Amino acid sequence: MGHIHKLPDYLFFDEHWKDRVINPSRCAILSSDQWATVSPSYRSELLAASPLANILKNHPQPFAFPNGIPREARLQRIVNICGNDHWKAKEALQKKYFKMTALDDSIALFAFVGRITQQKGVLTIKLIFSLIKYRFILSLNLLNIL
Repeated sequence: MGHIHKLPDYLFFDEHWKDRVINPSRCAILSSDQWATVSPSYRSELLAASPLANILKNHPQPFAFPNGIPREARLQRIVNICGNDHWKAKEALQKKYFKMTALDDSIALFAFVGRITQQKGVLTIKLIFSLIKYRFILSLNLLNIL
């Protein structure tokens, strides 16, 4: 495919890989001076188990930016708010975000924590909710028919 991208094949293919696949990440890594990830733990995971680990290790000191809330502080905040009790937590969420006055356990809560991007599955979540809504409406219509 060199006639298309005008780059040497070794940038995209590793001859030792079981499957011959085009890997643009391989090209980017081999053509870069350095690389980074969104967290130190993900950097460690890539260096240990990625199919690209051998070339990732050619770059000294890849950097990583922690992208989350410190775990212990977050857990302590949860305990402070609801004592780590499921029902108290649900009630607190309903009161804060839905302006309810008390817990209503008949309502299901769904949560998504993350960036709103296609790669994170937001569109899949949206599809699932439309299917749930459609199924609920269909169930109501069937009850009305009966």
